[in-house]
Amino acid sequence: MDKNVIGLLGMLHFMKDPIKDFKKDTYEEKFHKFEEIHKEILSSLKQTIGESDNKEQAMCDIAEAFAAEIDKELELLIKKRKIEQKLADYNMTLVTYVFPAILDKDKENGVSFVEKLIDVWKKHFPKTDLKPATFETINAGFKQRYCYITTAVCESLGKPDECYELTLLRDYRDHYLAGQENGAELIRRYYDIAPTIVKRINRKPEREEIFKDIWTTYLKPCIELIEAGDNEGCMVCYTNMVYDLQKKYFDIRRSDHE
Repeated sequence: MDKNVIGLLGMLHFMKDPIKDFKKDTYEEKFHKFEEIHKEILSSLKQTIGESDNKEQAMCDIAEAFAAEIDKELELLIKKRKIEQKLADYNMTLVTYVFPAILDKDKENGVSFVEKLIDVWKKHFPKTDLKPATFETINAGFKQRYCYITTAVCESLGKPDECYELTLLRDYRDHYLAGQENGAELIRRYYDIAPTIVKRINRKPEREEIFKDIWTTYLKPCIELIEAGDNEGCMVCYTNMVYDLQKKYFDIRRSDHE
């Protein structure tokens, strides 16, 4: 097997529980440790692709061989639930560690290679929809404390920053949502659009009513679902909130002065 494929598999298998350290206080340290441990394979990938006469083909060959090995690995698992959990862990590791490391170490061809990896991964695992993200983008989201909308709603209701509701929803985000298929992408989308949504709502004279409606329609049901142990139901409700509010308050055709 090609050494670059072996190296990529090692990177993917390295994170035994990728969601465990995907938190504000631990992610930066863990990511840099991950980069240091895998610096040889990252350099090898950069060199192999950079020196190839046909970079596109070199990227395709590595990506295909890599995804094919994971495909064979998952076929050995009998229970569907175990397959789904393993694939969710792999998706999380790719988005939060492998892709950012490649993008950081190969400024010339990293973007193209990550895009090729995503395309091939999608072909082998059609239910996935991974997106590339840099370490800076992910880490900035932590530093910005990205529960913007929830915080704004709770503040409008007179609840403190460390109130039960906010703490519960942040814990759900960090310990469940981030580990689900497309969960990291949903979180990324949330903190990309949430500041603008809150800003636009705050400009409206009826902002208190809007925040109360968000609480009643989305956040209160989310909390009740979490308390009932229905994490999947909460994810549906949470996803609906992100996309509904994006459509209503983040439409690029809208003026910031609306």
